[in-house]
Amino acid sequence: MLDVGDDQLQSVLPAVSEWRRRTRDRSTAASWLYQAVWEPLSGTSAARLEGTWLAVVPPDGGTQTQGSAASAVIRALAAAGADVRTLTVDPATGDRAAITEALSQAVDEAQFSGVLSLLALEQRPHPAHLELSAGVAGSLLLVQAMVDLGARRSGARLWCVTQGAVTLDEPGENPAQAQVWGIGQVAAVEHPEVWGGLVDLPGAEAAETVDDETRTDWLVRNLGAVLANEADEDQFALRPTAVHVRRMARVPLNASDGAEEWRPRGTVLITGGTGAVEAHVARWLADRGAEHLVLTDATAAEGAEATAESQRWAAEFGRLGVRVTVEACDPADRTRLAQTLKGLEAQGDTVRAVVHTAAMVELTALAETGLPQLARAVAAKALPAQHLEDLLDQSSLDAVVYFSSVAGFWGSGDHAAYAAANAHLDALSQRQRARGQAAFSAAWAVWDVFEAREGDDPAVARALRHARGNGLPPLDPELALTALQQVMNRGPATVAVADVDWERFAPTFTLARPSRLIEGVPEARAVLVAAEESAQADGQASGVLRERLADLSPEERRQELVTLVCTHAAAILGHGSGGTVEAQRTFRDLGVESMTAVELRNRLNQATGLSLPATLVFEYPTPSALAEHLNAELVQDGTTTVAALHAELDRMDTGLTRVVASETERLQITQRLESLLSKWNSTENSQSGTAETVAEKLESASDDEVFEFLKELGKPS
Repeated sequence: MLDVGDDQLQSVLPAVSEWRRRTRDRSTAASWLYQAVWEPLSGTSAARLEGTWLAVVPPDGGTQTQGSAASAVIRALAAAGADVRTLTVDPATGDRAAITEALSQAVDEAQFSGVLSLLALEQRPHPAHLELSAGVAGSLLLVQAMVDLGARRSGARLWCVTQGAVTLDEPGENPAQAQVWGIGQVAAVEHPEVWGGLVDLPGAEAAETVDDETRTDWLVRNLGAVLANEADEDQFALRPTAVHVRRMARVPLNASDGAEEWRPRGTVLITGGTGAVEAHVARWLADRGAEHLVLTDATAAEGAEATAESQRWAAEFGRLGVRVTVEACDPADRTRLAQTLKGLEAQGDTVRAVVHTAAMVELTALAETGLPQLARAVAAKALPAQHLEDLLDQSSLDAVVYFSSVAGFWGSGDHAAYAAANAHLDALSQRQRARGQAAFSAAWAVWDVFEAREGDDPAVARALRHARGNGLPPLDPELALTALQQVMNRGPATVAVADVDWERFAPTFTLARPSRLIEGVPEARAVLVAAEESAQADGQASGVLRERLADLSPEERRQELVTLVCTHAAAILGHGSGGTVEAQRTFRDLGVESMTAVELRNRLNQATGLSLPATLVFEYPTPSALAEHLNAELVQDGTTTVAALHAELDRMDTGLTRVVASETERLQITQRLESLLSKWNSTENSQSGTAETVAEKLESASDDEVFEFLKELGKPS
């Protein structure tokens, strides 16, 4: 035994306790770290494409440097066996309605096996939104047009091609095209029925090393295999040596690899202002050795208020011996940012590190995301990063840290614009690292810094509720920064930092569409295998449900399905039981939004064995109306209830107010409606063979009777 006195023991115990706490924290933080790796796809061979494919191309195939890539892809499609039709769309001038109309006309002429977009290759700035390339803007509009057209109408899924967006052996030449990868991954979550996948081609510099014939040969060999794959792969990087697929994996940390943990020195620039996240980052930097913190704030106040804010920060950090400067500067404004950096140099404050935390978060469903919103997100995230690369002396920088988001890493519903901007950051960090620069991107899950706003800000409350419900609890900021510290010098250029509950996240993330991406994580793979076994049981359960419904009376059937809908609605809303959901209230009033609507649709698909549209809760806006629709779909007895008919009319009403149609199509729809009304009027009343038709009643009715009739027409039975 050790001969240790009580006094000695009391002095040692706190140190041991602190060591154990730090060890535990480091272990926890390390478990949050993930990376994306590109694995060669084994067993690929030339595959024949069948049917007709629609290639959507910009004028002249895109910018001069990438036009040949578009031509090569189209030749490869044809050589692989596809009957190729082309649709030229100018992404700089086209709008959503026009693209939808063009797609509609193409679909009227042919049944497509797939749609392949080459719009991302157009890199010229969009004339109305200079923050965006025309190709990125056009890609978003094309995805939305596919959603508007609907999977049932087109029968095809959309694949988007980029060039040089991905860094493998060579630096990615076009990180801005990675915005399309962010949009695409959100499309896979929100609209799996129309989404195919993403394909990245080698950059133009790499492509120039081979002649056109050789490039076409390997494109034919590989592109056909990619587009014809039946293994649910949807993220590819095509290179002359191999086809690569994207996988998530844990970040291996080796404490004995000899790499020292990064410590800041001198002046460190923080771009996101003086918010809660920036406060945690500033304290972390100060604790680790930063001598001067410069915070650029796009929304900084002026005058006395600005002075008070600077004094508050100066007082807090002055106690730590750290200077703080708060600059009223929008980092997206290149001129203002250059002035700020020049002023620091003039004072002898050379920037040694940058932490880019600036962001613009607006949660909106992909189908409702406009180009202005996308431009704002890119301006806040991607533009400052590009300006900093251009304006700073890279040789004097010890580190550039981009605060990115898991939305751009794996795709999150309602985050299309934010995902695009953050995917750009991730791609930029990978290119910079490949070029020898000290760049690093951390794709964060939500930080636990919003408690004060959660009760007052519906958007914040919704984001946190959605994150927790999907198995992504908010991160403790101190542990998050501990995780960051561990990978700064020894990790890959981009990591995702998330406390993933795979038991909840994996089934939810793959409910509507398989994801080979997350199968690289052993815990996720195990959960998905178990979920597959459960899905087989669900298929049997849906058959049992049909049998049970067949034995019930119409009223009992209706109540059974109302209970089914309410139970699943309660589950996605976080309620204890279906009894808390009122069957006659609209889903919107109950709190169902775009992503929870998709989750409800997915749950009902599994429970019933049906293939229901993502717009389900908007077409049937109450649990009662939705139950009537399920009844009509599940029990095909040749009869229709009045309530079910009203539900169909409600759905038609919603569809007519939202449809984007040409004049010709509107005329066709009008003729169909008139035909239906004529058939309805000509049907004999089952209770009175002498009943007048609606038209006859209106012909002879007084004004008061007409108004009364219209009032009655709007009432459900």
